Amino acid sequence: MLPQRHEWTAAEMVAGAPCLEFANTVGDLSKTRDVERLTDWEALLQWGELAGILGAGESVALRKAGGRDPSGAQRTVLSLRRFREVFFRTASALAANRAPAQYDLDQLETTIQGAIRSAHLVRQGAGFDWSIGPMDTPFHLPLFRIALSALALLQGGELAFLRECQRCSWLFIDRSRSHGRRWCRADACGNRARVARHYKARVTRT
Repeated sequence: MLPQRHEWTAAEMVAGAPCLEFANTVGDLSKTRDVERLTDWEALLQWGELAGILGAGESVALRKAGGRDPSGAQRTVLSLRRFREVFFRTASALAANRAPAQYDLDQLETTIQGAIRSAHLVRQGAGFDWSIGPMDTPFHLPLFRIALSALALLQGGELAFLRECQRCSWLFIDRSRSHGRRWCRADACGNRARVARHYKARVTRT
């Protein structure tokens, strides 16, 4: 996978769940997942704050932790990338109504169990949810919050509306009224698909 520095923008947050936004931290124009945008600790922190995984104060604290232990921060980034691909393969299979690989489910389960052991039940509206606050090992915070987001997706009613973009590998929850959303972004993959159809029609006519 080719590393590429990337400036995250709110327009890229199209998935509808933090765990899916995390799966989308790669770039591609097809299904190749060949551009690595989660290049280093700083890229992770910038993405995490924009995606709502980290608060501004937490990002500052984690940036300081990374400065004190850069090798630990980089190991965390590598661990997050591995978990991302495990989760992507699982979610991609579910979006296609296929059974995920048991190995991926086992890895996902192990990470979620670790997150739950570090979490607390807190009141959320009329019910309760798992929440992770400051940790003794702060490097685990992004991974465990993403894992809890994955758990919420897998247990929730919106799993039935999990989709994968028909042109790239990005995942999203289809909350459109007709549940007919096909693209991660209409102004990105949607436009590319329209250009491709137009080109094919012109070639066919000639």
